[in-house]
Amino acid sequence: VHANAAVGLEQVGKKEQALTAYKTMLSRWSTSLTALVGLGNLEFEKKNYTQSVHYLKIAAKEHPTSEPIRHNLAVAEAAAKKVPGPFSIRK
Repeated sequence: VHANAAVGLEQVGKKEQALTAYKTMLSRWSTSLTALVGLGNLEFEKKNYTQSVHYLKIAAKEHPTSEPIRHNLAVAEAAAKKVPGPFSIRK
């Protein structure tokens, strides 16, 4: 139910509400694939690449066989490396 609501909010363009819904899901289900990918993708859309990488790394660790997660993570990492200063990826 929570996942459907969060995805629905995202699909109708209510991005901030979707972010809140995904974060609420994550506080209850820390390995939720839907929440982690949703947060990673929304943060990427907002050009918060470091945050996107953060969520997608957790998703990749928890769901290591997911090709879409690995792809999204690679794209987010590449974008984060292009952003200078304090937003670059920490290793």
